[in-house]
Amino acid sequence: MDKRELTKRLMTTYLDELDEHVRTLNRDLLALEKDPAAEQREKLIQSLFRAAHSLKGASRAVDIELIEQVCHVLEDLLASVRDSHRALGSDLFAMLFKAADAIEEAGMRLREEQTLDEAPLVQLLPVLKEFERGAAAGLGIDVPVGEPATTARTLPPDTAVVEPPAGQTVKPEQGVVPRQFVSSAKTTVRVAAEKLDSLLAQAGELLVARQRLELRVDELESLRDAVATWRRQWRRRTSAPLEPSSMEATDAHESLLQTALLFERELDHLVSRARDDVQYLGQVGSAIEDDVHRARMLPFAQACDGLERAVRDVAESSGKRVQLELRGGDVQVDRSVLEGAKDPLLHLVRNSVDHGVELPSQRREAGKSEQATIVVAAVLRGANVEISVRDDGCGLDLARIAARARQQDMDVPQDPAELARLIFLPAFSTATEITGVSGRGVGLDVVRSQIEHLHGTVDVAFQPGVGTEFILTVPLTLTTIRAILVKAAGQTFAFPTNNVERIVRFDASQHATIGGRSVLLLDESPLSLTGLARTLGFAQQWTLDPAAKMLAVILKSGGQRVAFAVDEITAEAELTVKSLGPRVRRLLHVSGATLLPTGDIALVLNSANLIRTAAGTGGRLTVAVKETPAAPRKKRLLVVDDSVTSRTLLRSILEAAGYDVAVAADGRQALDMATNRLFDLIVSDVDMPRLNGFELTAALRQTSTAQQLPVVLVTARGGNDDRTLGVQAGANAYIIKSGFDQTELLNVISELL
Repeated sequence: MDKRELTKRLMTTYLDELDEHVRTLNRDLLALEKDPAAEQREKLIQSLFRAAHSLKGASRAVDIELIEQVCHVLEDLLASVRDSHRALGSDLFAMLFKAADAIEEAGMRLREEQTLDEAPLVQLLPVLKEFERGAAAGLGIDVPVGEPATTARTLPPDTAVVEPPAGQTVKPEQGVVPRQFVSSAKTTVRVAAEKLDSLLAQAGELLVARQRLELRVDELESLRDAVATWRRQWRRRTSAPLEPSSMEATDAHESLLQTALLFERELDHLVSRARDDVQYLGQVGSAIEDDVHRARMLPFAQACDGLERAVRDVAESSGKRVQLELRGGDVQVDRSVLEGAKDPLLHLVRNSVDHGVELPSQRREAGKSEQATIVVAAVLRGANVEISVRDDGCGLDLARIAARARQQDMDVPQDPAELARLIFLPAFSTATEITGVSGRGVGLDVVRSQIEHLHGTVDVAFQPGVGTEFILTVPLTLTTIRAILVKAAGQTFAFPTNNVERIVRFDASQHATIGGRSVLLLDESPLSLTGLARTLGFAQQWTLDPAAKMLAVILKSGGQRVAFAVDEITAEAELTVKSLGPRVRRLLHVSGATLLPTGDIALVLNSANLIRTAAGTGGRLTVAVKETPAAPRKKRLLVVDDSVTSRTLLRSILEAAGYDVAVAADGRQALDMATNRLFDLIVSDVDMPRLNGFELTAALRQTSTAQQLPVVLVTARGGNDDRTLGVQAGANAYIIKSGFDQTELLNVISELL
C-alpha cells in the first residue's frame, strides 16, 4: 500500500473516531449539566477527560495540530474540574459545548478535504486559551506550557490489553495508540458502509436471479405439460383399428409415442431437480440477505444523537425548560433509513421546542409543570417502524393556520385534520417573526419530502392545550421492498405495500360524479377515483366499462386516500429497488426501478406524490365512461293554439320532422308549461284567450327559466303593426298563416335550434 492510500485510510479511521468522541462530549456534557449525584458526576468528568485525551492523541497521529491543541486546552479545563480547582458553571458549559461544535465542524471540513484555515475552531482556540488561563490565574494555578503529564487511561469493563509481539508494530488501521483493546465478550470489525451497501446490492441481485430461475422452472413445467398433452392426443388418434397394410406405420407410431413418454419423464425429473435447486438457492440467498440486513441494522438511538443537545440549545435561547425522553432506542433500523430520518427528527424536535412548548410562566398559568417534555419513540409495526415526536405543549393553533392559508389565497378545509396538514405545505409557516429556528418558510414540507423519499409517510395529531404528535412511518429497509405490481397504459408499475390499503373490484354502479369529480362508492364515504395512467400523464385514458368489473388500488398517505384504477394486477413480490442514476433527474411520481424476472423494468411509484397529484385535478373528470351510444335527444317543442285542428296539424308536421312535441290550448297554459318543463322552442298562435301570443312572448322574456327560449309566432295577422308588436314582445320569427309553407316553418325552426 502506497503512502497516499495509507494516509487516506488512516484519515477515514480518524474521522470516524472524531465523530465518536464528539458524541461522547455532547452526551456527557448534557448529563453533567443536569447536576447528577457525586459518583455519577465523577464518572462523567472522567469520561469527558478521556474523550479529549484520546482525540488529542489521534489528532497528533494524523498531524491535525489545530484539533490537537484544542483538545489539550480541554484536558486542562476538565482536569481542573476533576481536581476540584474549578466549579462547573454556565460559562464553562457554554465554552465546552462551543468547543464540541467547532471540533465537529472541523471534522466535516476534513471529510470534504478542505483546509482548516478558516474553520471556526481557529477563532475559538485563543478564546479557549484565554478562558483557561483566566480561570487558572484567578485560582493561582500554574498553567502548563509543555506537554502535560501522561494520564493513566481507564479501560472500559470487559476489555483486555493485548500488547504487540516483540519486534512488531501496530498497523495504522488498528488504531492510533500503541495498544489494542479487545473485548472479552465479543469482537467487532469496522467495515465501510459502502461495502455493506455493495453486499446488499449483490444480495438483491441474487433475489432477482432466484426469481428468474423460478420463471425458467415454470417454463419447463409448461413444456412438460405440452408434451404430455401431445402424447395423449396422438394416442387417441392412433387407437382406432388399422388394416394389416398399416401395421408397419403403427409400429412407427408406437415407437414415437414411447419416445415422447420418455421425453416427458425426463422433463418431469428435470423440473423436480430444478425445483429443488430453486428451493436451495432461496434458502442460501435468504440467509445471506438476512445476514447482510442484520449487519446494516443499527439501533434507533443512533438516529437520535444530537437531539438532546438541540433541545437544550433551543430551549436555552428561548427561555424555556424542556427535557427529552427517548423510547424504543434499541429498535433496529436499516442504516440508510436511519440516516434519512436524522434530519427530519432534528427538525421536528426543534419545531416542538420552538412552536409547541410554552414558556414556563404560561405553563404555570395553564396548570402544567414549568418543565415541558418531548418524547421521541420508535415502535415496530410489521415491516415498518413508526417514529413519533410528541410534546405536551399548547397544540396546533388552527385559527392561525387558517389565517395563514387565507393570506396565501389557499382553500381552507373544514375538517380540522385536513386543516392541520396544511403545515406540511411548502413555504407555510405560522411564525410571527424570523428566528434561527423558524419563520423562514423552510418548514415541515422538508420533513415530508425527506420521509416520502424513504417510501414513508408523515402525519400530525393534536389536542388544543394538551400537545402535538408527529407520526413518521418508514420501512425497516429501503433496498428491498414488498410491492404490488400493476399494469396501466401497457406498462408495469409497483406500489409499495405499506401504502396500499386494499385492492377492490368494482362496477359502474359503484361509480358516481360529485362536484365534477369521479368517486368510488364503497362501504364508507365516497372515495376519490382516478385512472393511474392519467395521473402519470399517459395519453391513454382509463375508461369505465358498465358491463364489466374493474380493478382499483386504494393508496393511503398522511391521512389521505385515493383509488387508482388499473388495467391489471399481476403479482405481489419482494423487489430489489434500484436508483434511476444521476443521469435521470428526479421524477415526481417515481422513487426507483426494479428488474422483473421477465427482464422487464417496473417503475416503483411514490404513493404520496401520486395522491397529491390526483387530489389536485380540480373539477375535471378523471375517468371517461364507456357506454352504448344513445340516440341523440329529440328537440322538444311546444305548440300553442286555441284551435284543436291547427294544433293537430302543426303537431303532425313537427313530429314527422323528428321533433318531440307538446301542445297547449292557450297562452296561460303555455306559460305554466314553459316555466316548469324543459322546451327547446315554442310555436305559438297570436289570437288566443287568457294570454295572446304577444303577451305570452313578453311574459316568457321576464322569466329566468325561459328568458332565452326561441319563440316562433304563426298567425293570420299580416300587418306591419302586428309584426312590430311581435318583435317588441321578443319573438324570434313571425310567419303568416295565409302564405303558410311547412318547409319555411321547418327551416326557421332548424335555424333557431
